[in-house]
Amino acid sequence: MADNGVNTWFGYYLDNQTKSALAWTVKYIENETVIDEKGTDTHDGNTDVIYNDGHYATQDGPPCVGNNKWYPNGGVIGYTVCWSLSGQACQQHRIYIDLEWEYDSAQTAGWDQALMLHESGHGLGLTHSSQISNEVMSPQIVKIDYYSQHDKDLINGNY
Repeated sequence: MADNGVNTWFGYYLDNQTKSALAWTVKYIENETVIDEKGTDTHDGNTDVIYNDGHYATQDGPPCVGNNKWYPNGGVIGYTVCWSLSGQACQQHRIYIDLEWEYDSAQTAGWDQALMLHESGHGLGLTHSSQISNEVMSPQIVKIDYYSQHDKDLINGNY
């Protein structure tokens, strides 16, 4: 979790499309919240978020929750997991973006940004919106590339 409002992150061998969505997301978070995003060249136990991408449906990838499966065999296209827990606070998140979905010709850049913003929201402590389906933190990814005022207030209140 971002310490003193600084969120350090590392992109682990990301493809260009994922890098582009991450760059957009970092800029958005810095402009819209109190978080200062800081990319690093390496990662260690002090790195807050590590981003990964891969073809998880066809290769060994991170497990998904319950019976959910990676796209195209299922509906999971992004996954955030707490990698290092200290008491009740997550000290490091791993974010996984599925390239099978990202390379699907029906997808557009706006979807990549929405997915990256959604998963990064989990890395900043946001959970799924339970009642509102037209927000970026909805359990179903929607093509929305901004946090609600409620989500921004939660992030800013945590840091």
